[in-house]
Amino acid sequence: MKMQKFKSKYNLLPVLFFVSIMTIIFNKTTVKAYEPAKTLPDINGMPYREAFIAVAKSQIGYKEDKNGETVYGAWAGDSKQAWCSEFVAWCAEQAGIPETIIPKKRSAIGYRSFFKDKNSFYLLKNGGFTSSCGCQEAAMGILSLDNLEKGDILLMDNHTCIFLYMNGNKIYTLDGNSGDEVCERDKDVSRIHGVCKPNFEQTDTLFISENNGTKYVTDRYGNPIHGFFSYHENSYYAQEDGSLACNEFIKNGWYYASADCCIQTGEFTAAGKKYIANETGRLYKKSGKFKYNGNYYYATEDGSLAKNELVSGSWYATNDYTLLAKDSIIIEDKKYFLIKTLN
Repeated sequence: MKMQKFKSKYNLLPVLFFVSIMTIIFNKTTVKAYEPAKTLPDINGMPYREAFIAVAKSQIGYKEDKNGETVYGAWAGDSKQAWCSEFVAWCAEQAGIPETIIPKKRSAIGYRSFFKDKNSFYLLKNGGFTSSCGCQEAAMGILSLDNLEKGDILLMDNHTCIFLYMNGNKIYTLDGNSGDEVCERDKDVSRIHGVCKPNFEQTDTLFISENNGTKYVTDRYGNPIHGFFSYHENSYYAQEDGSLACNEFIKNGWYYASADCCIQTGEFTAAGKKYIANETGRLYKKSGKFKYNGNYYYATEDGSLAKNELVSGSWYATNDYTLLAKDSIIIEDKKYFLIKTLN
């Protein structure tokens, strides 16, 4: 039996065309992009600190859209990401602040790391830092509440905000992504894990002085600095009272501060012995063989290099400290054959 072709009395092409057009129009009207930023203030002639705050305040009331998208997240590379840190960086850029002062970071950890390297990351007295955040290891010291300045960047548990002012025991901040919007909030001191202090004035943040032959380092508030820090392209180590380590081994003998108090790197001599430290100043492996600049050396228990002696029963440290292997050597009229490879 022959099959008959189905024929419609209606022409479907116009219907399909209409449906396609309506689909396009519907999508354009229902898929909404994130809101643009609020109008920026006139910041011409303003110092960086004032311009930073003015830009941030101008955005109060901005809310993320129903999809969680914002102009600040989009600026940082992902419109839907959590955006408190991005908001801070966006405000800095709109205020014309270089990234050498406030970087383009996407997390509180990123800010902590940047300001640690700038010697400008602190704990806050009575703050709520925990060992898990790494703040204690990164901090240059502890700030009192009196040392907080408008525009400081405060770090909390997975949150970044801008310090505005104090009122009694409350800290007032300007926050992005707080309740999904830009707003002013009050906080207890105990919630603050760390303080990043941007160097808006681009002046030295550390000061080295000398008293009775001992050098001391303080921040711009007069507080003693402790731990490792960088200053004018050199590395130093300060004790708890701010005094600089000089002409001594520190951190259980793993680092050496020279007579000018700089942490030594590369090859150096101290108390008649030779040592080698890596680019951070840490001595190479103690009591073991290591390779440096193409040669092998052997470090003794105190980190100094072995010289003119058999080490580990298989190698000989020569007069220039390098190791010999697969060779023979005469020591005090006795001949030794070195058969173990250095690799």
